[in-house]
Amino acid sequence: MSEEITKTIDTTQDASSSAEPEVKQARGAFSKVKRELSDADLKKPAVGRLLLNQNDKYEQEIALLKDYKEKFHEADKRADVLAERLRGVEKSITEKSILLTFGGLMAGFLPSLWSYQNFFWPAAIIALILFLFALLKPFQKDEHRNK
Repeated sequence: MSEEITKTIDTTQDASSSAEPEVKQARGAFSKVKRELSDADLKKPAVGRLLLNQNDKYEQEIALLKDYKEKFHEADKRADVLAERLRGVEKSITEKSILLTFGGLMAGFLPSLWSYQNFFWPAAIIALILFLFALLKPFQKDEHRNK
């Protein structure tokens, strides 16, 4: 059993030293305590209990972090859905603005077309239709409202 723990500790130390640079942090009152465990130390039951206790604490932290990970993914999905809805709303606002702009342009040209009755009435009808579409735009069922 002690050999397995020693091998595990050695492989963990090798993997951490090769993967990331070692960062030294102050550990307060225990900063100068020897950290390596010998075979004699590992044979003591108290050391095994301390290691198991630390392992339990790490498992609890992992479970907590998994919960945060799940919450993050749920929030990320919700943000994506809301962003897609926002794109739909922006599209609807743009369409409404375009309809109002062209309807306003047509209505602005109507006084100059009064003398040409053949062009005045079709232009007036087109301007009215554009205004009506722009006003009724919020009442249409858009894709972003159905999601």
